[in-house]
Amino acid sequence: MTGLYTSGSWKWTALVLIVTTSAVTAQVDGGWSDWGAWTDCSATCGVGLRTRDRTCTNPAPANGGANCLGVFHFWRECSTGVSCPVDGGWSDWATWSGCSVTCGVGTETRDRTCTNPAPANGGANCVGETQETRQCDTGVSCPGNT
Repeated sequence: MTGLYTSGSWKWTALVLIVTTSAVTAQVDGGWSDWGAWTDCSATCGVGLRTRDRTCTNPAPANGGANCLGVFHFWRECSTGVSCPVDGGWSDWATWSGCSVTCGVGTETRDRTCTNPAPANGGANCVGETQETRQCDTGVSCPGNT
C-alpha cells in the first residue's frame, strides 16, 4: 500500500501489481530409438524365431506431440542347424491274416510297424507290440472230430 496526501489528509490506496507469465511449451513428436539387438533363437533344434524391438523414446512424445508411426517389434525365423529328435509312431494295424487252419479253431494275426513316423535323430522307439494274435474259428468241423 502507498499513502497519498490530498487536501490535508492522508488517503490510503492499494496498489496491486499483477504479473502473469505464460510459458510456451512446444509439442515434441516422438522419434524411434535404434533397433535393439536380436534375441537368441527361440529353438534349440530345428527352426525358431528371433526378435528385436525399438521404442518411441528418441525423443518421447511430449506436450501433445505425435506418437511414432510404424513397427516397434520385428521377428524372423532362425535355423539352429540341429535336427530335432523325432519319436516313432505306430502305423495302422494291417488286416487280419487268414485263419491258420482250414477246419476247427486256429489263430490269425495282424501287424503294425513303427514307421509313422520312424524314430530319427535320437527319438524314442514305439512302445508296444508289433503283432496281435487272436483265435479264429473256421466253422468247419475237422474230419475225425465228431
